[in-house]
Amino acid sequence: MQALNSVISHSPDLMFIKDADLVYVGGSKSFAEMAGTTPEALIGKTDFEIFDYALAKKYTDDDKKMMETGVPITNLVEPITEKDGQKRYCSTSKYLIYGTDGKLIGTFGVGHDITEKLRLEEEASRASAAKSDFLSRMSHDMRTPMNGIMGVLNITMDMQMPDPVRENLKKIIESGKYLISLINDTLDMSRIENDKLEIKPEPVDTRKFFEGIASTVKMAAEEKNIDFVYRPQGLRYLPVLLDKVRIQQIIINIIGNSIKFTPSGGLVEFIIEEIAVFDKRVDVRFTFKDTGCGMSREFQKKLFIPFEQENGGAQNYAGTGLGMSIVKRLVDLMKGKIKVESEKDKGTTTVIELSFVRCDAPVDEKSIGDEEHVKLDGKHILLCEDHPLNAEIARVMLERAGCVVDIAENGRQGVDRFCVSMPDYYDAILMDIRMPVMNGLEAAVAIRALARGDAKTVPIIAMTANAFDEDVKKSVDTGMNAHLTKPVNPQILYKTLAQFLR
Repeated sequence: MQALNSVISHSPDLMFIKDADLVYVGGSKSFAEMAGTTPEALIGKTDFEIFDYALAKKYTDDDKKMMETGVPITNLVEPITEKDGQKRYCSTSKYLIYGTDGKLIGTFGVGHDITEKLRLEEEASRASAAKSDFLSRMSHDMRTPMNGIMGVLNITMDMQMPDPVRENLKKIIESGKYLISLINDTLDMSRIENDKLEIKPEPVDTRKFFEGIASTVKMAAEEKNIDFVYRPQGLRYLPVLLDKVRIQQIIINIIGNSIKFTPSGGLVEFIIEEIAVFDKRVDVRFTFKDTGCGMSREFQKKLFIPFEQENGGAQNYAGTGLGMSIVKRLVDLMKGKIKVESEKDKGTTTVIELSFVRCDAPVDEKSIGDEEHVKLDGKHILLCEDHPLNAEIARVMLERAGCVVDIAENGRQGVDRFCVSMPDYYDAILMDIRMPVMNGLEAAVAIRALARGDAKTVPIIAMTANAFDEDVKKSVDTGMNAHLTKPVNPQILYKTLAQFLR
């Protein structure tokens, strides 16, 4: 014990030794200074003679529990109030000391001052929260006018007009879709960096899923006069659990890049093959090949770094430089592998390997068409939306599907309209979130709390520019049935309503 105490007394770390009665028999200079005393004055005292009562009781209780259980205490964050009143924090580990005869003779502790580390972490947490709040507001403020732009364009496309005007509108719609994709990429990167993006697997009909994606990208390739080949090599299309949104995001990001950087007359290939099939798992390889402009060896080293873009041949292609960064993060989240090989002016090959859990065949989903519209004929919808243009766009969309629409300009007015309506008059409520007087979350809670039967059962669907995962959770927590993000696709709106009105 004396030899150990001699070593401890000169240690720069926060070290101390107590005997079996929890009386200090030694300590390092740094620990004594932290406690507001000296190594010599420390000896012979208990925690109650050094620290305030609450702190001393905590330290003593921890020691007694360790002595009773024989289990050491490791990396315990403890507060230490210095004599000047400042509070500091230590990460402390405590161990039992036994004599040569195996008898307990005391305890030994070592701590590290982590006050500065905790301060930096708190500052980083505040900065992260401020960033998330900024991105959430930015997303909302950009999506709200985009909902108006895209909504008016979609409505106008159904009108009679000269072909040149229609072609111009199509170009504007494509530019709008591109702008929305930039907003989504920025938000996804923020979610990933803050560990807020979750993989949500669900049973999937893989034939329908992959063939649907291939059909979508094929049209984009044909518009640029690029040959697109979808090749499922020996694929049995076994039903598996996968996150449809994120897998689609990976595939479309990569093929989108291939189409973007491949000149007219070029070739883009999408190959899927099963590399191993087990009772409960399927290992799948996705291969993407193109005859595009390729990448330099230097840039390939930075391919997955956010916002990085190569200068030179591809400099005329706009983008955020986030697409492949997001792909890499998503593949990592799914515990997969990704490899990219590219040669300047010859093309790029990207290979991704992922494992999926096998499952029973999913329930077949009906496609959305005129049949769904018929089911909405005569349905009474309460639309709570404070933005006049967005309200008008939603009203037109709903009336085209045969709905009867009442509009409330804020959450309070929405609650009042529901209160004065006859029971079961409204078949569904579409609820914006950020509204004056009473927001959508508060309005949903107020409606669910009403003492009438239909208040508990009427479908309430958020239709909002709030796009973060936590926004979706808030909607569900307040009793809403679904959460649609603006700009709202008419077909998705019809499908969602039909789902809850069946």
